[in-house]
Amino acid sequence: MGMKTVSPYLVCFGDSLTAGYQAAPHGFGVIEDAPYGGFIQEWVGGRARIVVSGICGELTSEMVKRFQRDVIQVGPQATVILGGANDLGWGVLPGQICENLREMYRLALAAGIEPVGVTVPSIRADSHEFGIEQPRTAKDSEKPISPWVRAHIDQRLVSDC
Repeated sequence: MGMKTVSPYLVCFGDSLTAGYQAAPHGFGVIEDAPYGGFIQEWVGGRARIVVSGICGELTSEMVKRFQRDVIQVGPQATVILGGANDLGWGVLPGQICENLREMYRLALAAGIEPVGVTVPSIRADSHEFGIEQPRTAKDSEKPISPWVRAHIDQRLVSDC
């Protein structure tokens, strides 16, 4: 008698943030990978199975292309979808990012899978990118922020989704 394959309860689907990649803070060396799905699995123990499907550097358009294989065919009860940070870095318009995310939500719902959307996280920038030499403080709020940082913050504030 063969062993029954159990579908996962949750697929954590996305980019490097899902895969667990973390950039080391300036001057602190390498940080171990820390996929959030691993923390969820530790929290739920043997009560559920969590699958992590994250690819570093991936755009939401690429995520849409692998969604069928990595989520729908796996058949979880739910999927956490985290994508868009790489898109913003490559200049993809927020409206296109939202459309790609909506497509994955639609595909999940059509397959009876509960999608859980996660917002594009904030950016981490070194103090020199804020136009100052030391870490930013409340007193620095009047100092100019570099155009690169300002552009990446502004993209995260677009509400045309």
